[in-house]
Amino acid sequence: MEGRGPYRIYDPGGGVPLGEASAAFERLVEENSRLKEKMQGIKMLGELLEESQMEASRLRQKAEELVKDSELLPPPSPSLASFDHLAELTGKDADVPAPPADPAHPCDKPEPIPKPPSSGTSSEFEVVPTEGHSPPESSGRTRDTTYLGPLPHEDSNLMLHLQRLETTLSVCAEEPDRSQLFTHLSRMALEFNRLASKVHKNEQRTSILQTLCEQLRKENEALKAKLDKGLEQRDQAAERLREENLELKKLLTSSGKDGASGRPGSPKLEGAGKKEVAPQPQASVTAGKISEVGALGAAEKKVRMLEQQRTELLEVNKQWDQHFRSMKQQYEQKITELRQKLADLQKQVTDLEAEREQKQRDFDRKLLLAKSKIEMEEASTDKEQLTAEAKELRQKVKYLQDQLSPLTRQREYQEKEIQRLNRALEEALSMQASPASPPTAFGSPEGAGGLLRKQELVTQNELLKQQVRLREEGRQEVLSGAGAFLRAQDGP
Repeated sequence: MEGRGPYRIYDPGGGVPLGEASAAFERLVEENSRLKEKMQGIKMLGELLEESQMEASRLRQKAEELVKDSELLPPPSPSLASFDHLAELTGKDADVPAPPADPAHPCDKPEPIPKPPSSGTSSEFEVVPTEGHSPPESSGRTRDTTYLGPLPHEDSNLMLHLQRLETTLSVCAEEPDRSQLFTHLSRMALEFNRLASKVHKNEQRTSILQTLCEQLRKENEALKAKLDKGLEQRDQAAERLREENLELKKLLTSSGKDGASGRPGSPKLEGAGKKEVAPQPQASVTAGKISEVGALGAAEKKVRMLEQQRTELLEVNKQWDQHFRSMKQQYEQKITELRQKLADLQKQVTDLEAEREQKQRDFDRKLLLAKSKIEMEEASTDKEQLTAEAKELRQKVKYLQDQLSPLTRQREYQEKEIQRLNRALEEALSMQASPASPPTAFGSPEGAGGLLRKQELVTQNELLKQQVRLREEGRQEVLSGAGAFLRAQDGP
């Protein structure tokens, strides 16, 4: 403990160069600008949601006005009291309560369901259902409008994060100590991460709200078309019923007139004879009664048939509405599941691509390392082989030089000897060419000795020349073998 220095506090930004810090700062500024652009896009989506909400409210108000106009129509005649529920033939509206099917209370109408007040922001709106209220026979249950409450206050959180990020950037820009720059950058990175998560959540929420608004718009358009069609059918049915009512009234009045015209004619015929005139009033009365009964029976048949058709249409409409709602829920669930699967698959694809790129980079790095290692090994082996061959050649050259040196010395010695013998031979020849001595001199032992000496010198000279020639041939053979060996070594 005595040899150690004081404990140092680790500073993560102390050893970071200024170039890297400035590059990281620029990246953070660029990411901040991108996030601001995304926030502007989110605000635009909020404005679009507000416009869609206003459109939905306008359509709802128009539907309410149409319902009020339909309620203000003149009531049907008392003779057709069973047609009070004809409006149910034309379909159902989300805000239009259908009258009860009990004929004992034809004038009772349920009050419309109060809608929750709208705050006027883009984070809350109503979903208008396409089904009306069920009659009191179905336990008096009513269908309420689906209400989405206000979303979490993500906008305020985003603004708070942006304000914190701006303050951090200003502090980082005004920071005189460059050692604390990396600390501020790490804080900004955390803020960016939080901001990115918030933006991602808002994007998901806005995409869901966009799809929901599109569905609401389509449903509102379908409701509008359905209301228009229903009102048209209702007007046609009312007009048709008025015409039938007028026809029935005409039949009743004509039958009453026929009966009245037959009754006053009977007293005129009483003076002629009571027995002959009595059957005619009875026949006219019975004929009028039969025609009236036939007209009433036909009207009752039409009424029963229309009531049966109305009940059948109501049942079919109810079944179709239930089927439509069930199919709509199924398809919405399938769409959400498919979107979730698509998101999961996209995430898997990105992960696989990142993993593949990482593997490719690792493989390339290993391949480069192996290639460099092989090249180094080949270079080292070639160098070792060349050094070994050079060493062997130096040894062979040295050996040949060792063999050649005595031959060269011997050749020099022999050349010197040949030169000496040549000089001696020249001297002998010069002595022979000199004036001949007296004949007595040839017979003397000195002349014979000189001749013998001369012959010996000639033979010795011949022998030396022969030896020199042989040694020269051997030397040439050695040199040619060494040259062939060197050429053979240089050839591969």
